[in-house]
Amino acid sequence: MKSFDTFLWIVMLVSFCGCYNDNTEELYPQPPCDTTMATYSLKISSIISTQCAYSGCHSGVAPADQIDLTTYQGLKNIVDNGTLLGSIKRETGYVAMPPNTSMLDKCLIENIEKWVQEGALNN
Repeated sequence: MKSFDTFLWIVMLVSFCGCYNDNTEELYPQPPCDTTMATYSLKISSIISTQCAYSGCHSGVAPADQIDLTTYQGLKNIVDNGTLLGSIKRETGYVAMPPNTSMLDKCLIENIEKWVQEGALNN
C-alpha cells in the first residue's frame, strides 16, 4: 500500500508541475494595431457598415432602436451621447454590441476609440 501512495504522489506532482497559465497573446502575438489612419472616410465608415449596419441591424427603413449608422450624422449622434464606445467595449450600463456574438476585434475598437478621442471628425 505504501508503494501505491508513493506512486500516487509522484503522479500528482508530475501532473501539477506540467500545469501553467499561458496567455493567448503571449503564445500567438498579434501584429501591432495600426491606428494611424483612423479617420471616418478611411476606416471608421467601413468598420461601422460591416459590423453594425450589416443585415439591416442599424440601417434600412426600421433600424434597430431607431439608430441608423449608415450616415456620418447617425454615427456622430451616438458618439456624442456616449453610447458608441460603451456599447462596443461592453462596459457596464451599456447594451453590448454587436449583440449575440463575440466582441469586436480589439484593433477595430482601438481605431474607433482613437477616432472618437480625436473629435470624431467627418474626414
